[in-house]
Amino acid sequence: MLRLKINRSYIEQVMKIGSSRFFWNNIKKTYRKQGFLFIQTKENRCIIIPERVFKNEEETEKLYNFVKEKIAQNTME
Repeated sequence: MLRLKINRSYIEQVMKIGSSRFFWNNIKKTYRKQGFLFIQTKENRCIIIPERVFKNEEETEKLYNFVKEKIAQNTME
């Protein structure tokens, strides 16, 4: 993966061969484990983000909470 774009509508993985978009209603859960942030889709695919790419724990926690919030919003709809 070259780049990851996360916004209020979707998560997009950008790679050399193309890109994949996952809209929030297709995201099942997120969790942190052993220095990685996992975002799991309903098709059981995972987007894995190493926590070392963040400047600090606060940035990691901010993204983690944002993802959890978007999952919760789209579960209620």
